[in-house]
Amino acid sequence: MSTLREASVDFPAQYLSVSNIVSYASVAAALLAMICASEGRWSVSGMYLGLSVIADMLDGTFANLFSRSERERAFGAQLDSLCDAIAFGGAPVVSAFVVGSNATSNATVRALWIAAALFYLISVITRLGFFNIYSGQAGRFIGLPTTMSGLALATIFLFRPVSWVLVIVWLALAVAMICGVGLRRKASWFARSLLLVWAIAVTVIHAFIAFR
Repeated sequence: MSTLREASVDFPAQYLSVSNIVSYASVAAALLAMICASEGRWSVSGMYLGLSVIADMLDGTFANLFSRSERERAFGAQLDSLCDAIAFGGAPVVSAFVVGSNATSNATVRALWIAAALFYLISVITRLGFFNIYSGQAGRFIGLPTTMSGLALATIFLFRPVSWVLVIVWLALAVAMICGVGLRRKASWFARSLLLVWAIAVTVIHAFIAFR
């Protein structure tokens, strides 16, 4: 009963914290990516996907600047996964579909694209759900992190891939996310910096193409 009473004290709005603002920024960028894709602005959409990646790379560091309870830390971890599902699952698929796959008149390719995109989405949420349970397993990431998948997609968007290329991309990334291959969780400072520079470079190139 004490546990129930303690749990009943909390309500969702209590967890609207400044410490999570970078995670929310990732979702905001993902939403803008989908909106811009609906307007046919592929490069602007890619730029916002890149911004989502950058935000996700920095949200944990930013959140740790604040003093948080164990419950708030646990909530932050769940929130991060939910944001990633939108930013690196829904947003790139919707964006690519709106500005890319609609251009094909081949029903077979279109059906394969949708099937591959669905498999990709299922893999994203499966990978994130698995991570929430086994995040501490042997100090490793099991399967490709969704952030790296989002970075790969933001990069590929620079080339405005045709539908059949996206089919291959969705399938390859999906398999990489749910496979049993382990990656070191604590990458070196150099490796983390390199990934961040990569994400910034992709975002800047998209912005240059979009607004030149």
